[in-house]
Amino acid sequence: LFLSQYIGSKRLAEGIRKSKVELLSETGGPLTAYSGYITIQKNYFSNLFFLLIEAQNQPETAPLVLWLQGGPGTSSLFGQFLENGPVGINRDGELFKREHTLQKECNVLYLDQPVGAGYSFTKSEAGYSRSLKDITKDLRQFLKAFLKLFPKYNERELYIAGESYGVRPAIALAHDLHKRSTKTSDPEESTKGSRDLNMNLRGVVCGVGLYGPLLDQVDITKYFYHMGLLDHNSYNYVTKVINDAAQLINSDIPTLRLVALKKLVDLLPVLEMFTGISYDGNILQANEPHEQKQFKAKALTEKFKRGFHVGLNATFSVSPVRAHLAEDFFFDISTMLIELLNSDYKFLVYVAQLDRTFAPASTERIFKNLKWKHIDAFRTALRSFWHLDDEDEGSSFAGYMWDIYNLKYVLMTGVGHYPGFDRPQAFYQLMRKFIFGQEFSTKQPFAELLTPAENGASAEGGRPADPTDVDNVPREL
Repeated sequence: LFLSQYIGSKRLAEGIRKSKVELLSETGGPLTAYSGYITIQKNYFSNLFFLLIEAQNQPETAPLVLWLQGGPGTSSLFGQFLENGPVGINRDGELFKREHTLQKECNVLYLDQPVGAGYSFTKSEAGYSRSLKDITKDLRQFLKAFLKLFPKYNERELYIAGESYGVRPAIALAHDLHKRSTKTSDPEESTKGSRDLNMNLRGVVCGVGLYGPLLDQVDITKYFYHMGLLDHNSYNYVTKVINDAAQLINSDIPTLRLVALKKLVDLLPVLEMFTGISYDGNILQANEPHEQKQFKAKALTEKFKRGFHVGLNATFSVSPVRAHLAEDFFFDISTMLIELLNSDYKFLVYVAQLDRTFAPASTERIFKNLKWKHIDAFRTALRSFWHLDDEDEGSSFAGYMWDIYNLKYVLMTGVGHYPGFDRPQAFYQLMRKFIFGQEFSTKQPFAELLTPAENGASAEGGRPADPTDVDNVPREL
């Protein structure tokens, strides 16, 4: 269902009626949902697929959450069915009504991006994104058309949420919206462009994200070694590959950087051979969960394709998306991230204790080196224990939280790379309380025991000590 034709001919009511989704209501109860394609590049016939699910409570005033999955290339329907949507899928492939869902209080817009991700597609090689700049341009084109089709979301509170690679377009889009609503001397970022998108950006959610530098985050050798997944021999082998890749990356020659990226990609099956773990989602689980396999199978069935108004020839293929974005993996987004943090937008950053893709220590190190205005407070802050509401004391512990002005930085316990899948209730409470400014149940029982210096900062207020800088792993047998 290509909705741009209805937008262009001002047949909005007809387009909305045809985009109505009944598939989810069969299991999730009365749901108001819409899906279809919006054409963003006519020359290449590039189309982005979306699924909009309206809030169960007060949809006319509820915030809009734009959900961007990672990969790059993974469908955001993964988030709907496996992490946070009103309808889930179980290990037998049956749909069920999820108890803990963002849709209770938020309108959620699931978007398959960049072009080629999930159900989104293009008819030309030139239609694929090569950079974050390309992705951001396409997202703006999509949102302009989306707001014409659903004008009630103009000026609505907007939260942009990205997970894994999806953090990068989330930050880039938020930065674009911010710059275009701020006076600047740069003609490409002038306020002229802000009025075509009446979006009230309130916050950004960055989950288990890829921030960069690339090698700092994907190097999980120490993490695997300390968890017992690598022995001395395998550790030394992987370390050599990582070091070789580092030399190529540091050369700053684009072709050599791509060679380094291939080395890292080729290392994945080697790690699987060494560890016996093929699943990228949780360090304690060797194989992909049945629910995720069932989702991938269901998404390619005729019933699903018809239900979501996509062509019967639609397929899921992440390879072309990743290939065209290979160079972007080395693009530094720290400047955009710092500017957003300094502009006081609400920020939620969550990392996962059992994430085998991006170890939590590497992300913490990145954030404690960001030169934003509250960095000193972040470096010296004591973390609190975060507990869920209305749970038995033994099962309520959900993680650790640093609450620094506009930033909530959370390490979720008992979860891997897909926190909403591993602990849906904890993820739901985290998102709900962040978006609506509700108080978290936190405790800080050890605050009186530590001075700032003992908490990792020098007595002179210098850079905190980083325990991950100390490498006691034997390099040679």
